Amino acid sequence: MKIITMKEQLGMKIPKAGCRMEIIDNFLTETQFSTLQEIMLQDWFPWYFCEGIVKNPENEYELHDYQFTHTFIRNKEVNSDWLVHLEPILTKIQPKEVLRIKANFQPVTKENQQSKFHIDYEDKSIIATTAIFYLNTNNGYTIFEDGTKVESIANRLLTFDKNTSHAGVSCTDKPFRCLINFNYKKGA
Repeated sequence: MKIITMKEQLGMKIPKAGCRMEIIDNFLTETQFSTLQEIMLQDWFPWYFCEGIVKNPENEYELHDYQFTHTFIRNKEVNSDWLVHLEPILTKIQPKEVLRIKANFQPVTKENQQSKFHIDYEDKSIIATTAIFYLNTNNGYTIFEDGTKVESIANRLLTFDKNTSHAGVSCTDKPFRCLINFNYKKGA
């Protein structure tokens, strides 16, 4: 497991003060990662169509503004029997309380398409962490409002403050971009 600081990321803009983030490559062992990847990327894993990558109060969405999702935990309650397969990640991040876990599967687009900037868990009064675990390598990325980009690299974990606004950007070089979002309160 290698922890990469933002300064070590060539071609990446350094985030503003206060936007603390950590990137850990090779987060899971090779065996743990390949097992999780095989489970989630098989044709029998349940993905659900979601019009609008980010909630839009007007319910107006662009043609490319959709993805498939799987929600493991919603509003602190287990929503999926598949949660057990995330145990290696949960064991390593050691959350005190999990607010939400949701996987996103976004099909390839002709051009990179950026979602709207957002925070994953709406209640801004809760102090918590967002972690993004990338399931495949592609030319999509996560972008922050200050221009910082974090590439989608398989078996990479990105963590940052839950109230930090960010957006996902689709890929053009692979059939899909797939990741898991964790929103949680840190443990001891």
